[in-house]
Amino acid sequence: MGRIVLALLTMMACVPGMAQNDPNKKEWIQLFNGKNLDGWEVKIAAYDLNDNFGKTFRVENGVMKTAYDQYGQFNNRFGHIFYHQKFSYYIIAVEYRFVGEQTPGAPDWAFRNSGIMVHSQSPQSMKKDQDFPICIEVQLLGGKETGERPTANVCTPGTNIEMNVKLIRSPQPLRLTTNPAWDGNPAFSPDGQSIAFARKLGDRVAIILIPAIGGPERLLAEFHTERALSSAWFPDGKWIAIDGLALISVETGEIRKLTSLPTKSVRDYHPAISPDGRTVAFSRYDGASEIYLLGLTPDLKPKGEPKRLTFMNRQSYRPTWTADGREVVFTSAEALESSLWRVSVSGSGDPKPLLAGGG
Repeated sequence: MGRIVLALLTMMACVPGMAQNDPNKKEWIQLFNGKNLDGWEVKIAAYDLNDNFGKTFRVENGVMKTAYDQYGQFNNRFGHIFYHQKFSYYIIAVEYRFVGEQTPGAPDWAFRNSGIMVHSQSPQSMKKDQDFPICIEVQLLGGKETGERPTANVCTPGTNIEMNVKLIRSPQPLRLTTNPAWDGNPAFSPDGQSIAFARKLGDRVAIILIPAIGGPERLLAEFHTERALSSAWFPDGKWIAIDGLALISVETGEIRKLTSLPTKSVRDYHPAISPDGRTVAFSRYDGASEIYLLGLTPDLKPKGEPKRLTFMNRQSYRPTWTADGREVVFTSAEALESSLWRVSVSGSGDPKPLLAGGG
């Protein structure tokens, strides 16, 4: 339940005064020195700035810890630790883990729940009893005893994330949604007239359609999941594929499940539709993520079992078809390095790097 405002271990950044804020120049900056909390400021709800009640934030054996062993009851004393320096261009690298039991009196949603607060207000501007800074939070979650749990979710204390489009030659972006819920993962229809997007509604996610230049929303389907589902349109604009590898009829809202997960697999996600609409490329996660292909019949039924296309033992995701339908381009990550790769859909030949990059 303790939050780190900016980072815990390291961050790649171009800070003011370094390379004239050149976003293409990157170097690692060690934020935590492994010895003490020098350069950090503490703000705990109901306490003054830098009153580190009960040594909530501490350094032990070279690790920055958040501990509640002197709390008794939690009593909504949410704590945050702020790095003293501001950054603009950055990539954050964090190692984290949860140990011990939930603090008595802490809310259920805070179970193994921490995070990185970016775009945050300063600790000096927070009120004494303010529980969270106004910010955008990247959640850092730990697993539960059963089932799967996503991490790196977005939370918005005191803020909203809205979807916008900007018309060509228009001086201002056009705001499309005003709902206080999280809206994201937009996908344009093939004719450019509509946008499908996901809206998180507690333990449900809705897939919604909206005109690309603004207008009334239309609920397409709802799913009981904590994940923000991504969408991919079929070329004729009549069907949409979503994470979990299901199809939704744009006209009727009918849902068709395409795959059943093998025992050791966790999820199928990031669908991409071939130019002819007869094959779905997607990622399947079972500890590593690999790219798979699923052929479809003319009436969009699965044609056999999915075919595994990559064997890289890395995190390979977000496949995209080339215009001729002969190759799939995808992102593949290992440790903190990610890069673009391409692979023939015929299965002949190994994937080849397309463009290397760091993050």
